[in-house]
Amino acid sequence: MNFAEIYGQDRAIDQLKTAFESGRMHHAILFSGPDGIGKQTLARVVANLLLCEAPVASEPCLNCGSCYRFKQAAHADFLIIGLLQKSDGSFEKMIKVDQVRALQKTMSLKSYEGGRRVILITDAERMNPSTANALLKTLEEPPQDTVFLLTSNAPSGLLPTVISRCQSLRLSPLSHEVLSHIAIRRLDRSKADIEAVIDVADGSVSRLIELLDDDMRALHQRCQSRILALRQGAGVQAVIEYAEQDASDKKRVVPQQVLELLQLWYRKNLMSRHGNLVSDTSNKIDYNNGIKPSAILEILSMIDEIRSGIRSNQRNARLAMEEVWFR
Repeated sequence: MNFAEIYGQDRAIDQLKTAFESGRMHHAILFSGPDGIGKQTLARVVANLLLCEAPVASEPCLNCGSCYRFKQAAHADFLIIGLLQKSDGSFEKMIKVDQVRALQKTMSLKSYEGGRRVILITDAERMNPSTANALLKTLEEPPQDTVFLLTSNAPSGLLPTVISRCQSLRLSPLSHEVLSHIAIRRLDRSKADIEAVIDVADGSVSRLIELLDDDMRALHQRCQSRILALRQGAGVQAVIEYAEQDASDKKRVVPQQVLELLQLWYRKNLMSRHGNLVSDTSNKIDYNNGIKPSAILEILSMIDEIRSGIRSNQRNARLAMEEVWFR
């Protein structure tokens, strides 16, 4: 893959190409922004470019031995740190300090191919303070010809000292046009299916794919029906029923999905105040329903708290969902 195949991030790509052409590529770059907008894809193209033996017009050539090994995920000087997968298929919640220490040991040796070495750290906000501080020492005194590429959905979760050592590139959510173009090209779904949910995909390809899942589409429609019912006067009994339905999933996946959909809905409500969105005409939902912006921000903060509490088993799912639906 090269930069030409990445859509909707032209500003960041131009910055990266300019830096590469001038020989001033920063030794640490932080790609931040919402999930599903191309952060890791862009970081991988940068890594490929930096390791390429014969770049062409600030693009990896895709023909040299280095590009071939990169494509096959077999390049010895491209190292990745992220959440480790456990034996049951789930992932660790945090990046462990031992992973950074093992990386530092590797970096104390010469690169395998005698050129640059590129380190990709995904979900960088998942480093706890010990892990981040261990990495900080390396970022402060980076080995020669080593470039760090960090991706993060929530850079506020990173230590300020780590951020200060990086060049920050904030990527934007994809526009409806770009998102629709990508989806129609890559997903085996009709344009009508895509248009029905694209408004709540929030500029994210991964979120759009989730919403196009049949179960998720049904949940999305169910949430919309609930919102309409509550606006039309549905009372306490309806809220209790909604909460019980959501909490009946013992794996706690459905409550998280409902909360995410509600977060998207409230964000759209905020956007409507600035003229960025009037309504979701395909689903008869008017986002501009008179809730004060300050109240929406409080609700979004509350949902964040509840999501975290449910995820860590510190909140009763049914009571938490009642609290949300009552708002």
